[in-house]
Amino acid sequence: MTATLAQIVVRAGEQCKKVVRVDTPSDKAQEHRLDIRVESGGALELQELHQAKASQGEGAIRIESNGSLEFQEQWQGGARGAGLLMRVRVALKAGAKLRHVAVVGSGGRGKLDFDRRVELAEGAEFDYTRVGAAGPARPEIEPWEGRGAGAAADEERLVVSMNGARARFRHHALMIVEPGRAASLDLKMDHRAGHAVSESLCRCILGANSQGRFAGRIAIAPEGQGADARMRNDNLLLDPSAHIETQPELEVYADQVQCAHGAATGALDKAALFYLRARGLSPQQARAMLVRAFASGITEAIEPAESRAMTAAMLSQALDGAQHRELAT
Repeated sequence: MTATLAQIVVRAGEQCKKVVRVDTPSDKAQEHRLDIRVESGGALELQELHQAKASQGEGAIRIESNGSLEFQEQWQGGARGAGLLMRVRVALKAGAKLRHVAVVGSGGRGKLDFDRRVELAEGAEFDYTRVGAAGPARPEIEPWEGRGAGAAADEERLVVSMNGARARFRHHALMIVEPGRAASLDLKMDHRAGHAVSESLCRCILGANSQGRFAGRIAIAPEGQGADARMRNDNLLLDPSAHIETQPELEVYADQVQCAHGAATGALDKAALFYLRARGLSPQQARAMLVRAFASGITEAIEPAESRAMTAAMLSQALDGAQHRELAT
C-alpha cells in the first residue's frame, strides 16, 4: 500500500488557493492523510481531486477563530476498484466558516465508506453538500429487510455537534443509487448549546433493483434552548423494484425549541410526464427532465465543471435501468 500526506497550513490573515491531486495506480491501494489548519482570520480555497482504485485514510480539518475554508472535494473510483474508506474529523472555532462540497463517484465493485465528525464552537458555520453514487450491492448479501445497514455498498455517517451558542449547520445530500446498488446515510445533528440552527435536506434517487436507507436524528440537550432544527428526506423511485427505508427522529430535552422533520417517497408524477410528452418530448427525455429537476436544488452548489459532469453521468446511469420498465405508481 502506498501512502501520501497532504498537509496545508494557512497562517493568520493569509488568503490562498490550492489544488491537491491524489492518483493511485490500478494495481495499488492508497493510504491518504489530509491535514488542514487555517489560523485565525485566514482563508483557504481548496480543491481536492482523487482518482483512486482503492483508498483509505484519515482527514483532520481545524479552522481557528474567524477563519474560513471553501473546500471542493471529488472522489472517482475505478470500475475494478476495491473501494474507498475515509474518516474525517473537523473542528471549527468561534466564528469560523467551512463550506464543503463533495462529489463521490462509484467505487466500482468496492465499498464506499465515509465517517465525518464535526464540532462547532460559538458562532461557527458549516455548510456541507454531498452528492454520491452508490457502489454495487454484493450478490451474497440478503435483501435489505433481512440485513443491517453495515452491509450497504455506499455508507456515510455524519455527526455534527453544535457545542457553542448560535452555531449553524446546513446540510444538503443527494444519494444517487444506481441500478442494482445500495446506499445508506446516517446523520445526527446534536444541539448542545443555546440558539443553534441546523437544517438538513436529503434527496435519494433509486434505480431498478436498488436499495437505500436514511437514518436521521435531531438531538437537543437541555442546554440547547432556543434551537431551530429541521430535517427532510425525499425519495424518488425510478422503478417498482427499488426500495428505501427512511427513519427521521427527534430526541428533545428542551422546551423552548423549534423542530420539524419529515419524509416522502414516490415515483415520477404521471401528470407531469404526460404534459411533457404532449409537448413533444420522448419518454426518456421527460423522465430525465423531472429527475434533474428533483436533484437541482442540491446540485446547484456544485461548481467545478468536472464534478458537474460526474453528477450528470451518475443521474444518467440511474435512469438507464428505468428506460424500458413501467414506473412505480
